Amino acid sequence: MSRRKAPRKGEIDRDARLPRVTVDAWIEDSRGRLLLVRRGRPPFEGSWSLPGGFCEWGETTEDACAREAREETGVKVRIGRLLGVYSDPARDPRGHTVTVLYEARPVSGSPRGGSHGRSNRNTRNASPYRNGWSAAENSAMPRTNPCS
Repeated sequence: MSRRKAPRKGEIDRDARLPRVTVDAWIEDSRGRLLLVRRGRPPFEGSWSLPGGFCEWGETTEDACAREAREETGVKVRIGRLLGVYSDPARDPRGHTVTVLYEARPVSGSPRGGSHGRSNRNTRNASPYRNGWSAAENSAMPRTNPCS
C-alpha cells in the first residue's frame, strides 16, 4: 500500500474524504466587546462571523488562530483557553470541517478589514459597530455556545 505524500508548503490537501481543520477566535476587549468580521466571499458572504480560517500544513491550531485574527482584523492577539471544538459534517457547505475555537485577548492593533495578504477577494471588513467591536452580550453569537 502506498502512502500519500503530504502537500508541499502553500498547497492544500483537498481530499474530500478527510475533514479540514479550521480555527476561530473569540476576541473580547477589556470592556467585554466582541470583535466580528463581515465575510467577503462565499460561503455566507456578507454575514458576520468570528475571525478565523483554515489551519495551514505544519501549523498548530493556536498559531493558525493568531495568524487568522491578525490577517482578518489587524489585531494582534494572545491565544487563551480552548472554548470548543465543532465538527458537525453538515455545518459548512464547502465540506466537512472541524473548527477549534479559542479565546483570544487583543495585544495590539486596531480593527480593520484584512486581505489574508493574497488577494482583495478574500477581504473581510471589520464589524459595523464603532471601532469594530460589539457588546458580546448583544452579538448574534450566544455566549454559551459561540459556534452553534
